[in-house]
Amino acid sequence: MAKPMKNPPAYGVTSADHALQLAVILQVEGPLTVSAAADRLGVARSTAHRLLSTLVYRDFAVQNEDRSYRVGPVLEIAAQTQSNVGAIRAAALGPLRALVDALDETANVSIRTGRTARFIASVECSQALRVGNREGMVFPAHLVTGGLVLLAALTDDELAALYAPAPRTGPRNARTWPSCAPSCVPSGVAESR
Repeated sequence: MAKPMKNPPAYGVTSADHALQLAVILQVEGPLTVSAAADRLGVARSTAHRLLSTLVYRDFAVQNEDRSYRVGPVLEIAAQTQSNVGAIRAAALGPLRALVDALDETANVSIRTGRTARFIASVECSQALRVGNREGMVFPAHLVTGGLVLLAALTDDELAALYAPAPRTGPRNARTWPSCAPSCVPSGVAESR
């Protein structure tokens, strides 16, 4: 079954959301200082410190000797697979801001991992009605426009291998090649509907 698009909860807890965002940043990008955390979340340094202290308490983070924070035991599995997501995000933010300034629409950068697309950078526009920040969220690639663009860049053989049926070892619940394939791949262009 496809994962539905996610909207923020009607009664979301901002502090919990911020703590989870920090956990994702530590997991995907690596060590972070209190100041950098405050800047990323748009909160005061004291708030960022409390959030990071809570992550340390629950073993999601560990404080280094240089007072920066890194992924803790709960998230260490991801630390074994370091990526260049932080560098890609840093390089993308300037052009994303310029794009948002020019179009006054939210802009995102996504990467594909297997059949999923992860939003690694997001800059929101100033309009009251807008697409929200999806940074850190992961969706099936065929359900988001950026994912469709990334899928369209694959060769026919790569696409077929990616969506080949999984070997049967029990009840089938893995989604095979999405129904959008004929409309998004031959043209190399994807659009939201």
